[in-house]
Amino acid sequence: MVNPIHFTTTKVDVYSGNEHLERATGFFFSHNNHKYLVTNKHVVECERTRMFRENKKADNVRIITHTDKNDCSKHHTITIKVFDERKLWLEHPSIEENGCDVVLIPLNENTLLGDNAVKYYPLSSPKITFVGQDLVNDFPLNEFGNLAVLGYPLGFYDKFNNLPISRRVTIASPYKVKFNNKPYFLVDGNLQPGMSGSPVFCTPHTLFKEGNRDEGSKLFGVYSAHKYAGSQPLNLHVIWYADLLVEIANQV
Repeated sequence: MVNPIHFTTTKVDVYSGNEHLERATGFFFSHNNHKYLVTNKHVVECERTRMFRENKKADNVRIITHTDKNDCSKHHTITIKVFDERKLWLEHPSIEENGCDVVLIPLNENTLLGDNAVKYYPLSSPKITFVGQDLVNDFPLNEFGNLAVLGYPLGFYDKFNNLPISRRVTIASPYKVKFNNKPYFLVDGNLQPGMSGSPVFCTPHTLFKEGNRDEGSKLFGVYSAHKYAGSQPLNLHVIWYADLLVEIANQV
């Protein structure tokens, strides 16, 4: 009875060996028969952790997936390697110019540790929902419309069922316009740390409908950071455009 969109998202715990460094959010993306975990670059680089601790480098992240489509309480932890003498994630080819704070971590035999490679693939469907290119939004939308951000605010979520929290935000800067010439737009809403890397989806009344066709849940972008005016929080947040995922994946 749970909407499949809730199975796109997972809590991401970042580790150096067995030492926990920080927590965030990620979601599953597929493109050209390759599968990825999407999160922020500042998450895998432990940007916030390095502000407080020196010489801490993440080498693995851990996620929890469902093992039974009919019983959300049944889970499995998967460890994914992100650094092994070199970074194993993919970045945007123009990251130096656009500063894109989004990475794709391949889910394959090179990154899935231990017996995860064996256990992971049987879980791919229907217990995990992968967002594909067909869900990346390219439709017009109502200005000031609502979007839904799925994630783990301050690490809070339904631990029994391993399901994320949905927060509603409104579009705060013109959609498809690069804010300050960067490939992101702004939303207004109540988002907290721990939601870095969250997918941002439409709600049913956001998109214009073509005839009687409802385009369903489209991916608008990836949540990254709060915006401040000096030291004052604005309750505005950075959402990197979803088509960046396709551009990153096309390097493979």
